[in-house]
Amino acid sequence: MKILEKNKEESQQILNLKEQEETKAVKQLYDAISFNPGEPASFLLILFDIRANVLERRLQKLKDDGKIEYRGTKKGGGYWIR
Repeated sequence: MKILEKNKEESQQILNLKEQEETKAVKQLYDAISFNPGEPASFLLILFDIRANVLERRLQKLKDDGKIEYRGTKKGGGYWIR
């Protein structure tokens, strides 16, 4: 039983660290958008050197929280702070 409890605690610690890292990454993305308003996702991909699906997940988090919005056309628009 002690081994199971220890593994459970270690797993929870790892999950907490990952959540903290993701929160930090989302904050950095928000800061980048605030300093570079109107830049498209392609700019953010280059800036952070991450996969598109990771960027989209983080952008969606900011959109869901009401912190950013997308303005303009699909081809030429960008992200702005609300």
